[in-house]
Amino acid sequence: MEVTADPFLELISEACASHPGFQDGWQLHPPSRGWIRVTPLHSTLPKQGWKLHLTAGEQSSRQILTQALPVLLEEQAAFKVAASQQVLGDLNEGRSGLSQVGKFLTIYPRDEAHAVRLATRLDEATRGLSGPQIPSDRQLRPGSCVFYRYGSFSGRHMQLPIGELVEILEAPDGQLFPDKRESVYRAPPPWVRDPFTTGPGPAEPPKAAPGVIAGHYATVASIHRSARSQVFLAIDLKEMRKCVLKQVKRAAGDGDAGRRRLHHEMEVLTALAPSPWFPTPYQFVEDETSAYLAMEDIEGDTLSAHIQKLSARGCFASEAQLVSWGSQLAEALGSMHERGLVFSDLKSANVLVPPQGKLRLIDLELAHGASLPRVEGAGKGTHGYMTPAQASGQPSTAADDIYALGALLYFAATGAEPSHAPSGSLLVRPLSRLNPSLSPALEALITRCLAPEHAPQSMREVAQALAQMGTPSTTAQLTPADRAPSAAPPGDLYRTQALRLGDTLVHTAQRDPSTGAVFWNHGHPLNGGLPSRDINLGSAGILLALSALVSTFQKPSHRATLAEAAAWLAKAPRPEGPPNPGLYVGEAGVGLALLRAGRTLEDEGLVQAALERARAVAPLPFASPDVFNGTAGRVRFHLEVWRELDSAENLQAALTAGTSLLYSAQRSEAGELKWAIPPGYEGLSGNIQLGYAHGAAGIADTLLDLYEATREQRFLEAACGAGRWLLAQAAPALEDGSGLCWPSQAGAAPHAAFWCHGSAGVGKFFLHAARLEALPEAATVVERCFKTVARGTRWANPVQCHGLSGNLEFLLDVYQATRKPEHLEAVQELVGLLQAFAVEKEGHLYWPAENPFLLSPSYMVGYAGVAACLLRLAEPEQRASLLR
Repeated sequence: MEVTADPFLELISEACASHPGFQDGWQLHPPSRGWIRVTPLHSTLPKQGWKLHLTAGEQSSRQILTQALPVLLEEQAAFKVAASQQVLGDLNEGRSGLSQVGKFLTIYPRDEAHAVRLATRLDEATRGLSGPQIPSDRQLRPGSCVFYRYGSFSGRHMQLPIGELVEILEAPDGQLFPDKRESVYRAPPPWVRDPFTTGPGPAEPPKAAPGVIAGHYATVASIHRSARSQVFLAIDLKEMRKCVLKQVKRAAGDGDAGRRRLHHEMEVLTALAPSPWFPTPYQFVEDETSAYLAMEDIEGDTLSAHIQKLSARGCFASEAQLVSWGSQLAEALGSMHERGLVFSDLKSANVLVPPQGKLRLIDLELAHGASLPRVEGAGKGTHGYMTPAQASGQPSTAADDIYALGALLYFAATGAEPSHAPSGSLLVRPLSRLNPSLSPALEALITRCLAPEHAPQSMREVAQALAQMGTPSTTAQLTPADRAPSAAPPGDLYRTQALRLGDTLVHTAQRDPSTGAVFWNHGHPLNGGLPSRDINLGSAGILLALSALVSTFQKPSHRATLAEAAAWLAKAPRPEGPPNPGLYVGEAGVGLALLRAGRTLEDEGLVQAALERARAVAPLPFASPDVFNGTAGRVRFHLEVWRELDSAENLQAALTAGTSLLYSAQRSEAGELKWAIPPGYEGLSGNIQLGYAHGAAGIADTLLDLYEATREQRFLEAACGAGRWLLAQAAPALEDGSGLCWPSQAGAAPHAAFWCHGSAGVGKFFLHAARLEALPEAATVVERCFKTVARGTRWANPVQCHGLSGNLEFLLDVYQATRKPEHLEAVQELVGLLQAFAVEKEGHLYWPAENPFLLSPSYMVGYAGVAACLLRLAEPEQRASLLR
């Protein structure tokens, strides 16, 4: 995280310098990863205990820090402070998750008595100041800046079966429990007493819903929660009507800006009323803790959700629909401009698509004009929907709304969400590449809106341009074949990019001089800031990519980093608690990475470490049946060890695991097979999944592997039974119905066509079945999956798991099986969109993760996986996937 210059370090340094004995008894650490840490040298912290937080907003932060520092230094308390206003702003905007909102200053007391004393003194020192509510903590008293929760201090961690890395709480009997950072306060574990309940009078934990407000607004359900506000569905008991109730906590530490923003929204809606485009405001009310805005409840999905449903089936909104939406939005925004107001935050989440009638616009906090000036600290807008001028902080104008309308129509026409787009211009992914059926006239208008120097001068001009596009019968509808295919970059480009990504992996490797460890920290939320060993988000996946890069290029720096990182992985302690045996998450994946690295480096020690890992995995209990976390992934690992090392014990381990899959399957009378995820896997538990990562497609593909290894018909029959069940769940995809799509779980809506849950992963199984002639429909299914992936996911991000890299690998699999030129042409069309995400930074090449601001080196959601895809693109005829 880049940190701008701020006064926090200066304040801390001055306080420390003036504190007696600081020089010999304390250490002030330089800012690192967004935090400034101060620790007493001769004090030992417990493994776990009561952790205190001081909340602060932008305006209150400096004073809160000034008031708190003398107490912390006098009390010999270890603490950390957000390193800058930028970091604090990111926390309070929820960019690190809702559980981190408000956590300006974290204190680690030595014991319970120290915690109570510190809380009391800090509460007194900061009385009258305020900050945001901290969702994960309990407030010491109403209005206090002090919050607390019981948590881990030690940095010990465990891995949950789902793969998430979390810190640990240890019970007196030695049992381990996860210390999860959640967005609601959880009571301390049963062996712990809350010492603050007998102290200065704690505030009650926040309730899930505020009950009855102003005597007649009864909350029914939570609709949405963000760092700034919470939105409820409510009943107005006085008028007997449904309404939406938007809540913000008062005294949010920034001059009560939350309350002022909400009141400003009420004023904007009142100024616009009555209007067919905006919610009707009912009432602005307040109580001792919060402010509320009651307004009209509008049925319907957001435009974001509406387009995502279309994209999941590989479809686009019709041209007539796009013209209609554009015309409606131009009229709605034009009506604001005529009243001297600008919207300032038009985006897909702020537009509702009712079942009947016109579009409606919501969330007008940032709307402003001469008569209703912008609320200070309200924010600028949303990435991807702002002009460069607006993004730089300049006052919004009607021109900014015209740009945002262009961005919104870009999304509606393509499914490519602007806020997730590559940095720079949206048009780095041309509209015609994302949606080849888009008419040149509509493409030209959207392009003009996104080019401020050539944009229409008013919403009236936009509406006139849309009106001239005519009706659907007169609008040319182009098919993909009508567009000239993009020129294929030469294979040398892919090789060069893969080589440069190898250099980036070397550059981003972290080295611990005291231990010689070489590893990567991925910055992904599921890792909790901890270094992972897994294929999914950890070092094992990077070793797979580096092994392939070393085999291809033999670059000394790549080889040296591979050797160092593999040596660390071989001896790195696994997380505490029961081991996870899985392939993408767990010990099987670590073993596979060691085997590949050992073979590449001709290091027998690493090969033996992989063999020992396989022996450790084999006797572990069978739980989830899937490829990602569970038994099917273990089969894959044991089969590779068997093939590479001629290890009979691993073939037997694979057979044992495969037999477990047969026993755990659910069979229908028609011979269809499916599998349920057992308890312990959070949101997956109880689901009957269809896709490759967690469902029947990946399990069935693994059973085909076992059949090929053993020629035992039971595995082939089971795989075919799963294939028949998958066929029964398929639905048509693409506008012409020529594709196929699947839900992620039985009975759900279709899922986008990715490796993890959609047509790319399901298609991999049917491609395998077609090669073995196991199912008569398999070859046809593969072709329909190919069409869905090639034409229906152009909007996707660049990653392997659920993005372009994984989809390109499926297309390459099909091309290698068929050698059809049209299949290779489809690969070349899609790879141009992958290239749009490339990032140059300080001389190194990167590809972002799902979040365009997160540069993760991981395999499944980072640039190591992109490197693996680029190696295949450089040799499309023969190079196979690194992970079958």
